[in-house]
Amino acid sequence: MAKKALIIGLALILWMPFDHIVDAEDTDKVLTVYYFHRSPYYITQDDGNATGFLVEITRMILDHADISYVFVDFPPKRILKNIKRTEYSCSIGWFKNVERETFARFSDPIYQDMPTGIVLRHSSLSLLGKKPALRELMQSGLMLGVVDGFSYGARIDEAIAQLKPSIYAISGESENLLKMIQSERIDYAFMVPEEFRYMLKRDPLITSDLRLIEIADEIEGNNRYLMFSSGVGPEIIESINESIRIVKQTDKYAGLIALEVP
Repeated sequence: MAKKALIIGLALILWMPFDHIVDAEDTDKVLTVYYFHRSPYYITQDDGNATGFLVEITRMILDHADISYVFVDFPPKRILKNIKRTEYSCSIGWFKNVERETFARFSDPIYQDMPTGIVLRHSSLSLLGKKPALRELMQSGLMLGVVDGFSYGARIDEAIAQLKPSIYAISGESENLLKMIQSERIDYAFMVPEEFRYMLKRDPLITSDLRLIEIADEIEGNNRYLMFSSGVGPEIIESINESIRIVKQTDKYAGLIALEVP
């Protein structure tokens, strides 16, 4: 029995990423911080550690609040499943909505996206014009690509639900949608400028024939939050909120949101 317990203990140590090492006696106080790979927000490096500008902002916030933590890379649907439990955990960068507030607590905003735009092929511009409205876009007959389980913000989610455009849903990363637009498997996708510009700089060949254009509807950028399970008490969240207020005033925060990412 003791041998089995030792094996399980060693397995847990090997599984745990080395983002923020804590003493063994404090393991019951370690906040599990879930994220999923989505550049430039959240990135898993070759060594297994987490980075990306929202990861780095979260690291600053938790360090300032003197909270021990470990980053864990999980798929979005599994993250939501875990947050619904009473474990001591949170996840980075989620949008707040009515359904999620039934099982999770949210911090103050840690970042506000630039307004969401539309990525499409240059050849499709003549079909929509330079700045189409959501209704015009979704009733155009063109195929919309989405990442399954993603929210694109309340206004866009509601428009999709009401107008029911032709949709091709994928499981994976937003970068795959760009490849599908380029290969004409889908016609357009919603994307924030931060994400598109990052991909443009990283792989110009993928985006060489693609354009990001504005939506005519006045849609503010979505706020992104830390989303906590019910196992995280209000006093911890208030401590984190105080750190958010301080961190957002720093030059380092300003540099990170300018996408000066490691």
